[in-house]
Amino acid sequence: MSIQQTNQKTNHRGGMMNEPRIIICRHAESIEDIDNTIYDKLNDLEIPLTEKGIRQAHNFGSVLAQLLRNSKFVQFYTSPGVRNVQTLKIVLPKLSDNLNVQVEIEPLIVKQNWGKITAENRPEIEAERYKTGVLRYTFPTGESALSMIRRLERFKEKVFRLQKDTENDIVIFSHGFEFRVLLMLIFGWEEELFESFGNLRNCEYRILTKKENGIYSLNEPLRKHGFPITRLLGKTQNVPFFHKHKKPSKSVGLSFMLFFKFPSTPRSSVPQKTLRLFLLPRSRPRFCRGGTSSF
Repeated sequence: MSIQQTNQKTNHRGGMMNEPRIIICRHAESIEDIDNTIYDKLNDLEIPLTEKGIRQAHNFGSVLAQLLRNSKFVQFYTSPGVRNVQTLKIVLPKLSDNLNVQVEIEPLIVKQNWGKITAENRPEIEAERYKTGVLRYTFPTGESALSMIRRLERFKEKVFRLQKDTENDIVIFSHGFEFRVLLMLIFGWEEELFESFGNLRNCEYRILTKKENGIYSLNEPLRKHGFPITRLLGKTQNVPFFHKHKKPSKSVGLSFMLFFKFPSTPRSSVPQKTLRLFLLPRSRPRFCRGGTSSF
């Protein structure tokens, strides 16, 4: 296996032109997945894999080698988190010697910054986050959901441009939640649909295949978690809104609109705002239709 850059607008897989793919993977099991107190000891980006995670990464390397067996060039992107980079470093030697790869550590897909999280304050912060809505919440000493969504939108556009220019396969090592947000931006999911899905398990992946018409299809849908959406159970008057009744300027990179629904209430009561968030990219959303990719 060698690292090589290419600017050719070709797709080499055994001499045949195939549909280019984006393979999004979640990192192997890390200490954070089994120990919620780890933030008392380590910064999020410093959290390593567990012994089980190392074994998972080795096994996944064999799976990915099969998926890429007909590819000649692959662009890899990984979050700068230690658990992501560690997973990728274990996977790469499993790939074919004939595969040329380029690896880029991409800050745009790093896990949302939770700020100063401790074992003591985490339960309260997580409860408030789910009550507010994971796509709306701003961590008190960390990053807002809007900031995370904006950078993932920039990354999506970057990947689309690259695949338009080269039509080669792209592999992304991301985090569970950010994995879902990226798929939401690609397929134009509504907020409630997004919230109904669970995160992928460690070393689980999904394949997006680009068809001749430029639309991406997903090899299989995400699992529904089956739990009620906490945000919809209680009052939401204090929800921090992204934008109110207007689109942001084009420089934002992602357009949002909020549609409000006010249920019928007695005149003496204050109407409760039940919100649905629709993500409206400037371009028409690319929805999958038919087969296993129909949601």
